[in-house]
Amino acid sequence: MRDSKNQEKAIIVRKTGTDEYSLIKINNGDAYELEEKGIGDERSGTMVLRPIELVYLSIIGYRVMIDGNEAGVNELIREIKNPHALTVYLDMRKRGYFIKPVVNGPVDFLVWDKGKSL
Repeated sequence: MRDSKNQEKAIIVRKTGTDEYSLIKINNGDAYELEEKGIGDERSGTMVLRPIELVYLSIIGYRVMIDGNEAGVNELIREIKNPHALTVYLDMRKRGYFIKPVVNGPVDFLVWDKGKSL
């Protein structure tokens, strides 16, 4: 039996809008793991992720499947409309902050310390 930490991490999503994906399945973990990392939003019982979050998950070792096809990090990056936002998002994640993309708001992100709640 393989140690669960050595098993492949995979996330399967379905594209549901221009900038959003619905979580279908996550291997070697669950949606709670994403929530603990401050990734995704629950909407009507479904976990919704943004392209920038999928890039991050790919970078940290998740295999990302979109509508049945594997998407590499370069393909995922092409989905990002603002490359500067990706740089900020990845930097804030690296520094240990929780960062949430904001859609159609006055700001691009909401950012807070790990220990704080939003």
